[in-house]
Amino acid sequence: MASLNDGPTRSFLGLTKKEAMSKARELKLKPRIVREDMERFRMTKDLRSDRINFELDNGEVTSAKIF
Repeated sequence: MASLNDGPTRSFLGLTKKEAMSKARELKLKPRIVREDMERFRMTKDLRSDRINFELDNGEVTSAKIF
């Protein structure tokens, strides 16, 4: 599975929310929005190699991390 600094996570940067969610599902990852603009969302601290966490600013992915 991809690590935090792999190309697959960087390839999400700049995508729209809809594009990122769709791409994650195509890659068999479970997408989760952890922050959108100034709003942070609750999240569990369990580690899962099949989940990708997104942070968005102005409708675009600015961070994508697999935990």
